[in-house]
Amino acid sequence: MSRSREEYKPSGEAFNACTEGRLLQISPWEYHMEHRTISREECLQLNGMAEVIAGCPNAHANFNI
Repeated sequence: MSRSREEYKPSGEAFNACTEGRLLQISPWEYHMEHRTISREECLQLNGMAEVIAGCPNAHANFNI
């Protein structure tokens, strides 16, 4: 199967941690090759998602994706 678009692949220590099951990198946004700075609001949304995934008791599932 050929890929029609670029996909993110971690490198270095992040790659090793992923292959060993010690790191999971997820994002609700499509990957872009160019560098971009995410906003505070986007960071808060990511933190909220991580809390839900981790099963934190006070996690908020209010996402604006």
